[in-house]
Amino acid sequence: MSKLTINQEAQCVGCRQCELICSYKHEGIFSPWLARVRVVRQEEVVKSEAIICLHCDNPPCAAACPVDAIVKSDLTGAFYVDHLNCIGCLQCIEACPNGAMGFNNQRSIAQKCDLCGGDPACVKACPADVIRRVVKDNV
Repeated sequence: MSKLTINQEAQCVGCRQCELICSYKHEGIFSPWLARVRVVRQEEVVKSEAIICLHCDNPPCAAACPVDAIVKSDLTGAFYVDHLNCIGCLQCIEACPNGAMGFNNQRSIAQKCDLCGGDPACVKACPADVIRRVVKDNV
């Protein structure tokens, strides 16, 4: 199974390339608010930080979903939102300890990283090597 992690030795430069490529890959448009990864900027200390799904082993987002719309992918082992079953109740967003869940207001559904089918686009787009893909044994 793959997971995403933040490279603690690198500093996010705030370019937002990860958001742009993520939204394009999933929604077909360059729209950061539709990305499954977010960049949070702290202007007062001139710092940016990428917020990513950590792909928990026992994800609180999935446990909180009243309709079991957050399911595990047989291909990647990652949990993702089944958009056909999501009712947009926001309980998964509230349950996420990392703040990595998002909400698509246009479609009224939750969204989270699905690892792009095992080849995360955000990893390739990050010029500072902040977002990394790691392979975890024992799927």
